[in-house]
Amino acid sequence: MENKKRIMIIGLDGSTFDLIKPWSENGYLPIFKKLLKEGVHGNLRSTIPHATIPAWPSFATGCNPGKHGLYDFFKEKKSSYDLTVEINPSGAINKPTLWKILGDYGYNVSVINVPATYPPSRVNGYMITGMLTPPKVKFTYPHEFQNELIENIGEYNVFFQALSAKNPEVLLNDLNKTLETRFKAVEYLWTEKKPDFLMMVDNGTDRSEHELWKYLDKQNPLYEKKKVEKYGNPLLKYYKEVDKTLGKILKLIDEDTILLLMSDHGQGSLHKFVNLNMFLIKEGYMKIKKNPLSKIKYFFFKLGFTPKNLYELLRKIGMERYASDRISSKTKLSILNKFLFSTSDIDWSKTKAFSSGVTGSITINLDGRQPDGCVSSIKYESLVNEIVKKLNNLNDNDNNKKIIKKVYRKDEIYKGAYLDQAPDIVAIPEEYYEFFGMHGFTFNKMLVKTFGNSGSHRENGIFMAFGRGIKNNYEVKDANILDITPTVLYIMGISQPDYMDGKVISDIFDDDYEFAKVEGKLRNIEIEKLKIKDLVKKLKKDII
Repeated sequence: MENKKRIMIIGLDGSTFDLIKPWSENGYLPIFKKLLKEGVHGNLRSTIPHATIPAWPSFATGCNPGKHGLYDFFKEKKSSYDLTVEINPSGAINKPTLWKILGDYGYNVSVINVPATYPPSRVNGYMITGMLTPPKVKFTYPHEFQNELIENIGEYNVFFQALSAKNPEVLLNDLNKTLETRFKAVEYLWTEKKPDFLMMVDNGTDRSEHELWKYLDKQNPLYEKKKVEKYGNPLLKYYKEVDKTLGKILKLIDEDTILLLMSDHGQGSLHKFVNLNMFLIKEGYMKIKKNPLSKIKYFFFKLGFTPKNLYELLRKIGMERYASDRISSKTKLSILNKFLFSTSDIDWSKTKAFSSGVTGSITINLDGRQPDGCVSSIKYESLVNEIVKKLNNLNDNDNNKKIIKKVYRKDEIYKGAYLDQAPDIVAIPEEYYEFFGMHGFTFNKMLVKTFGNSGSHRENGIFMAFGRGIKNNYEVKDANILDITPTVLYIMGISQPDYMDGKVISDIFDDDYEFAKVEGKLRNIEIEKLKIKDLVKKLKKDII
């Protein structure tokens, strides 16, 4: 059976209608304005927490993290409290991805730069891996496609080079170059390989918002009037480049293509970082070793000898980029642990709870689960309830505003075979606040004014749909990131697997357009025929 329907998904990491809508109305983003007027749009609720991981794996599987198992960029090393980056993210996703399902049903797929796709998995088509891909590795499936890709579109960087820059034009030049490369990959695969399904994610929207939101918010601690006067609105400049790229994409697709735009979360201004481990020390849930060296390190830590202040010193003398580029993360962590107060100075045998990773999670140091767990299962519930209550009551003394918007126990938000791997408590900050993770004690207070990033994540990302059979100028309500994969399967005529948590966003379709229902019947009939053939082959082998 020949299926003419094609789907293209463009992921714009961190994009928000808080920027897109006003800039479209003011005429700065004509392609976005066209898609808003001639298609469907609506907020797309992210996962809890609102972060790249677990959001993209949850989109790809249609499942909450409790079913696919990937909660964070980092995981604890075996029999240790130390963190390590998840080096096998695609292998850590324990449910079939959208592209795997489509391939199993005979559709050809192309997947470009989706986070957590490394190492590249076998697909019925082509894959270029995305965020979390290590340097100097094979990043395509098939492996030999990497040479073909470079021969046809030129140099390909999986991730942009300039994570930050004092001069926003330096950052924008790198992001624009990377975006252009992404489009070349889309154009080559779409026209030469002719996939039924193609997806590309641009991380530049997220990176630019993190770095450049300070140009939009006069109240942001990193706002500098002189820089605004000099550089104008660099974040808008990048969105204009994205808009131009979308225009090129519209020229690629035809009337048999459904175009979907999405983001994994939104973004907004960031004013303060929150260090949950400082909260846990203050409340007595984390204990410091009593040996002389740890005591001395903690004493100087309280005086201001912190990684944050070391970074600020390097920045003032122009050495921060050198330290970032020339010294490996492993070496930097070793230096920090040796000379500055760190998690190596924590007495884990007396610590009841700790925060790790980058997403505002807290883990109970449970006896029998953690290496030096000291909390009995009998006391687990009361301790969780106690910490949740204290988090809900946290206020910022500078403005007397709440810091935490919502606190969840893990069984309130996750379900599935991997629930035991989830953090016990997950907190969501109020707007303008963000949790600071990575290194356990980067600064010596629970709250500090933001440094580095000027933008932080928000719950609502974007969802847009455009093409024949899609409603015009319609706003969809209550769409969830888990709903995208079931919706794509519906369009391609595939029944949604029972284990998925998402649902089809059915009200995006014209009332009189029946392509999904018709193709679904045909596709399911064909699949049943394939199953019967496979069963006959198996029976023949058994008889022989």
